[in-house]
Amino acid sequence: MVHRSEKWRFAAPIILIAVMLVQMFTHLAWLSISAQSGQVTVPYLMSRGMTLFGNVIENRAPADATLLALLYRLLPSVEPILILRIMNVLLVLTLTLLIYALAKRLTGSTFVGICAVLFWALWQPVYGNILFYFDSLVGATYILTALTWLVTEKRLPGWLAPFLCGLLLGGATLWKQPAWVDVVLFALWLLFAARRGRQLPAFILGALIFPLTAVAITTAQGNLDTYLYWNFEFHLTRGESWGQPLTGDFVRKLLLTNILALPFALLALRRSDEKRAVWLLIVVLWLGAGVALYPSFGEIYAMGHLPLLSVMSGIVVAILLKHLARLNWRSAKTEQLIAIGVALIIGAAWCWAVAVTYIPNVLGRASVPAYDEFKPLAERVLSLSAPGDTLYVLPEWDGNAQLHVLTGLLPPGTWVNGHSHILAAPGIVDQLLAEWAQTPPTLIVDFPDFPSSAGLQRLRDFIDGRYSEVGQIDDVPFNGDAVIYRLYEQP
Repeated sequence: MVHRSEKWRFAAPIILIAVMLVQMFTHLAWLSISAQSGQVTVPYLMSRGMTLFGNVIENRAPADATLLALLYRLLPSVEPILILRIMNVLLVLTLTLLIYALAKRLTGSTFVGICAVLFWALWQPVYGNILFYFDSLVGATYILTALTWLVTEKRLPGWLAPFLCGLLLGGATLWKQPAWVDVVLFALWLLFAARRGRQLPAFILGALIFPLTAVAITTAQGNLDTYLYWNFEFHLTRGESWGQPLTGDFVRKLLLTNILALPFALLALRRSDEKRAVWLLIVVLWLGAGVALYPSFGEIYAMGHLPLLSVMSGIVVAILLKHLARLNWRSAKTEQLIAIGVALIIGAAWCWAVAVTYIPNVLGRASVPAYDEFKPLAERVLSLSAPGDTLYVLPEWDGNAQLHVLTGLLPPGTWVNGHSHILAAPGIVDQLLAEWAQTPPTLIVDFPDFPSSAGLQRLRDFIDGRYSEVGQIDDVPFNGDAVIYRLYEQP
């Protein structure tokens, strides 16, 4: 293991500050990081008085939207997208510090901490391509759990460490439901690796506090049934396949990023000291975080395991650099030179995969895809609107739904996430159409280039005989044409 060094002890704060300044600049002035309805539209609607799992139908866990809704309500004069961008930068910077702290505490080396931070800074823009996304928050919780265990495991009372870790992992399930896998894995680790079976009740108690709080809140709101359905039953019983397919490009990125995970796992298994269990905990949480990659194989879903992976990779990289520094090039063995060559090739592949992230898209540098492209359309909708108007978007997609935020126009009743697998849920389209029969939206924006599922087509059919076309914006980037309709006949 790399030992403490005076030069690294003094250089570490400078490097950390430099990395964080670069992250602030790139995330605010260079990278094009997307927005999503779950972080913009849903909390915005909640801040305007609508209720999650009541008249806002979403299949994602509630904590992210609830936190942002509170901020949007507390800061009504600040654009939601600006609040979201600031929160995303704060999350990235916080993770940088947590990764450094965990790597340093695991090894006692500032150099290892810096290696872990550099790995994180290199790969985070590749996977962190949606602002303040659920998986990024889950990843922060996982690394905070490992750090909390290290800080509190030897403190009295003995139940404190497992209780706090349970509290964190239980809270992670409210960021994203697959975190329940890591709750189970941590319990198994506590039993068989840490050998602290007597502390399992404290962990379970901690893990249940936040989920039971969510149950209590939704019960008080009268939305317990819909909360349980959309958070759990829907994900376990949906009949159709959905999500992003696994592509060769994504497999390449995952292999490049995780290539040092196996060496770390082997190092953890070989340890025989008191830190062996903690090293294994890192591996266990990393494995559990990988569950979130199914069934949507997109870059953002890897953010749950990237912070832990950064610590694992930083440790392995530091060890490799240590041995490389001691290598006598003139007497190096053939296999050593081959290993160095392979390492250089991997490093070049890392840089190539990362460099693509910094190429501006059609919206320009520092743009917010799934938000900025709708600004001209929002202006057109507002020019055609009147006081008291309501709006619905077909489909209420991850980006299209931002029109509610950009125009300030709310739906007439229930808002439903427009993904085809949600519209296919039993009774959901019937509920919308029944509401519209009484109180139809006065404005509808349709994106006809989006493939029409059975549920979406039923909503589009509602337009016939009730609405007239009043405007159109052609070729909205990434979305195609947008047609604006106004209600002209009361049903």
